[in-house]
Amino acid sequence: MSERKYRHSGYMDSSYNRNDRKERPPQQKRERPPADLPRPGRGMERSAMEVTRCSSCGTALQPGTVVSPDSCCSSCAAPLHCCRNCSFFDTSTRYECAQPIAAAIPGKAAPNACESFQMRAVLDATGRRSVASTAGAGGPADPRAAFDALFKKK
Repeated sequence: MSERKYRHSGYMDSSYNRNDRKERPPQQKRERPPADLPRPGRGMERSAMEVTRCSSCGTALQPGTVVSPDSCCSSCAAPLHCCRNCSFFDTSTRYECAQPIAAAIPGKAAPNACESFQMRAVLDATGRRSVASTAGAGGPADPRAAFDALFKKK
């Protein structure tokens, strides 16, 4: 019996050379469509837009709302000019702010007069159907009418 542990060819053979491997042909890269074009995919097409929201209750603010140091949310009366609503708020940085500040602001949900405050904009993708997907589908836009059309007797 041989002293080799494995009997398959290639393992510890004197004729095997690692440098003699076959070269693979280079893979062709696929062209990606531009980001502004709709991509085909699964599921319904969704509408998404940037909105500003209250960090306490999540209520979307009116577009173009100017946040001053004394602004409050119309829904929950929480202060809007606070660290939790700022786009520079980052819990992993010093003083929990991505901007260089001299001293820490103690209450992150309390109103402050920070000069580098910028209201955070979030992507609102709540699942509302876009106008193009309901009109382009060729079916009725009303969900009940679509359900009735699916199960109607012929």
